[in-house]
Amino acid sequence: MPIIKNRQYFKKGLSGQGIVALPTMLLIGGLVSSISIALTISVYFYVNSTSGSNLALKAFSASKSGIYDGLMKITRDKSLTTASYNLTVGDQVAAIEICRDTEDCGGSGKFKVTSIGSAFTRRKKMEAIVSVDSTTGVSKLELMREIAL
Repeated sequence: MPIIKNRQYFKKGLSGQGIVALPTMLLIGGLVSSISIALTISVYFYVNSTSGSNLALKAFSASKSGIYDGLMKITRDKSLTTASYNLTVGDQVAAIEICRDTEDCGGSGKFKVTSIGSAFTRRKKMEAIVSVDSTTGVSKLELMREIAL
């Protein structure tokens, strides 16, 4: 058994107060850690959800811009058969494909414009079908829709 030379603490009744402080500090530290971790995770998911919806909207806008660019090319050049190109809109990119007069493109006298817009990790796909009158050259938008990827 160890010899305790200074017995003043035992005589004054202060022997148990230091032991109570350790679990109290551990409990408070654990609570603060748990709250900060929960707050960090919730802020992370909130930021990702809002930035994700912004990126999806930017990808949709890039895809729609690609559709309108394809429609403009068809309107300017009625003899266009097929085309595949990329359009850069700010930081976003739209990959555009134009096909004509096949069954996949909607039939005879019709163009199909497909555009895939991408913004960072988000991608949106749209397609439009345009009919062009062979005698008058009038182009008419028949269908424009978003397609799930």
